[in-house]
Amino acid sequence: MKELSSLEVPFGLVNLQSQNGLASPNIRGLGFERTSVLWNGIPINSPANGGLDYSLLPGQMGNDIKFYPGGSAALAGSGAFAGTLTINGNPFNAQNRLRFQLNSFGDTQENLQLAWKKESYAGSMKVSGFQSTSSYTFKTDQGKQTRENTSAQIYHLFSDHSFRLKKGLLSAHVWANFADREIPAPITGAYQGDKQYDNNFRTVINHQTQLKAGNLSTRIGGLRERIHYVNNLFEGTPTVVYRGFLRSSLTKRLAGETQLILGINALQDWSSSYGDTLERFTTLAATGTLKKSWKENQELSLAIRQQVRLDGDKPITGSLEYFQKKTKYELLIRASRDFRQPTLNELFWSSPMSTGNPDLNSESGWTQELAVKFKIIDTGKNILSLSTRIFSTNVKDWILWEFSEVWSPRNVREVWSRGIHLGADWNSDSGSLNWELRTAYSLNPVSENRDAGLSLKEEQLIRSPLHQGSGQMRITYKKITFDYSHNWMGERNMLPEGFQVLDNMSWADLGLTWDLNKSLQTRLDLNNIWNDHLEHLPGLALPGSHLQVSVLYIP
Repeated sequence: MKELSSLEVPFGLVNLQSQNGLASPNIRGLGFERTSVLWNGIPINSPANGGLDYSLLPGQMGNDIKFYPGGSAALAGSGAFAGTLTINGNPFNAQNRLRFQLNSFGDTQENLQLAWKKESYAGSMKVSGFQSTSSYTFKTDQGKQTRENTSAQIYHLFSDHSFRLKKGLLSAHVWANFADREIPAPITGAYQGDKQYDNNFRTVINHQTQLKAGNLSTRIGGLRERIHYVNNLFEGTPTVVYRGFLRSSLTKRLAGETQLILGINALQDWSSSYGDTLERFTTLAATGTLKKSWKENQELSLAIRQQVRLDGDKPITGSLEYFQKKTKYELLIRASRDFRQPTLNELFWSSPMSTGNPDLNSESGWTQELAVKFKIIDTGKNILSLSTRIFSTNVKDWILWEFSEVWSPRNVREVWSRGIHLGADWNSDSGSLNWELRTAYSLNPVSENRDAGLSLKEEQLIRSPLHQGSGQMRITYKKITFDYSHNWMGERNMLPEGFQVLDNMSWADLGLTWDLNKSLQTRLDLNNIWNDHLEHLPGLALPGSHLQVSVLYIP
């Protein structure tokens, strides 16, 4: 989570079920199914529920992790309302490394990466393991308590290979993970033996080559996802879903600094877990992007996407973006038409208490974004930057599960998320001493419609804080680095119109890193030092103050 939060994600990153439990992003208050995740170019949001469990994203999983806030469905596809997280592995940048971490409460984590390179080939393999015991301490008004039934075992295996060809590049990537986790009940409730088992496998092959007509890129990949939820009342039936994906694009340079990018996408999701028949849908898309660049680091791009789900809807989306980068400032202006198509769960789910709805419409909406970053001071050794990001996203036909005899999804809402994100960064380098400071504040109203008569606080959608802030500091002196981060989250409605409110909270983390030599590094973290009663959801307490000790070895 720390690695992701350092990417200037506009807060509201995750709702945590427990220390190692389910974690869902809530960026800009739009829910986890409206943030797109691309791994080496293929969409890995679950075909079942449309989201991704962020607790199953291990640190150091890729050489290149970036977050692009705002709507980008014309390029990323279904669900990219709040933003797009990209994760790319490049074995040419990998290195041998071994990391071991010991946490409070008996938790341990291990990471091993092996890398090998030749002139035209590079490969790497990464193995990650996390083991957690079943309890940790926290505090309430009644004093110190112990949180039980939170044990977890999570394992990952990555394999990345790249070949430099005469006129291009060929790469192959594999990611497998397994998780066995207890899901605790609220503090006031009795544990029902809730557990979840996850088995996921993802793979992709990427080929790039230079032709006379331009640069041709082809990606083919797929995933298998298995989720099995059980408790004392019922064993449950595993949900197993599959996805196949193909994308091919041609980039052609036109006159001057103009590029034309034409692409085709094919995606199929299918599963036999929704009844006696095989449920599937096939999605085809054609994309076109025109980019015009100028010498003074200016770029104007227009993207259009025609997506067709066979036997379903056919949304047309697009985006218009202008970017300018100069010595003293950066400017981004973007408008986009975005969409999200219903998932397998929303269409075909079947159980005694809930059922899908095959008549759902796709969600659709507009996003407008304005971002400016100024360099106030730049002396080479001292840099002070101020940034502002203003955004507005309107989502129509919002899909919501409602109860009427049984739970079922319906297109019942129009949601408007808007806000402003303010930031300040200061970097100072005086040789052996280096300072980095970052502060940020976010105001993000998220309401059901534009005409609500309630106050901003009362009309705020559940689990979405209206105000958030953070501060981060890093000081490096020779071989020692000191980190401090402080986060604040405002009140959150847990029931509509403020009938249940979770108090505002703040927490902080301390870190100290010591480079013993070129190959060996040790780190000490003290987490959650100011708030021993930390709740992302009511009754689901997270650990109080606790330690982490890690050792990193790079031969």
